[in-house]
Amino acid sequence: MELGNQILSGPDVADLSWAVQGSEIEVAVETIDLTEFGSAPGYPVLRTIARNPGVFSTSPTRFFYAQLEDGEPSLAVLNFKAILHPHLRGRGLALLCLAKQVRCALRLGIGSLTVIAAGDWTKAGQLDGYSAWPAMGFGGTIPAHIWEAIPDDILLDAGFRGDDPPPDVRELCAGATGKEAWRAYGAGFTMEFELSDANPHVTRQLQLLEDVGL
Repeated sequence: MELGNQILSGPDVADLSWAVQGSEIEVAVETIDLTEFGSAPGYPVLRTIARNPGVFSTSPTRFFYAQLEDGEPSLAVLNFKAILHPHLRGRGLALLCLAKQVRCALRLGIGSLTVIAAGDWTKAGQLDGYSAWPAMGFGGTIPAHIWEAIPDDILLDAGFRGDDPPPDVRELCAGATGKEAWRAYGAGFTMEFELSDANPHVTRQLQLLEDVGL
């Protein structure tokens, strides 16, 4: 697979797509508009779906596209969705998938790793995406309309004030109270994983792979 002056091998695509052992990967050219994520006009957008119904109730879906950096195309990856079966949650499997994705992205010099961070749209405790993605190292400034919807007393309990500028979602989720506030009042928005030494999650995830022998 070639995109953004980058040639991806089969194992590269598997690691970037969150394909666990036994997965079947579907690859297709998409017409979806990803310009809001920095997709460069004139380049194809590729979608992968890593199907493994024994592990994921909603298959990991990823979009690969080219961004222009100083006029040169650079590969970027958007994590769209992935939902583990309930009995597999909390075991660190998603973190291992992300760690392999991060390691591959660093090796390939990928310019951007983002996620449309969703969560529990029913507010019934079925999903934990709102707070799970920040816990894994994805962040970004909370959009003002979401920040303003969180009650002031809830923010005070979490150590914030409602008239404070919206913080990075990782700051809010750093404490248990803030994490619960985000689960209750958060909403989906685009978060980014910094692929640099400045992000301590990079070191942690690479160490995790070393610890488990991957």
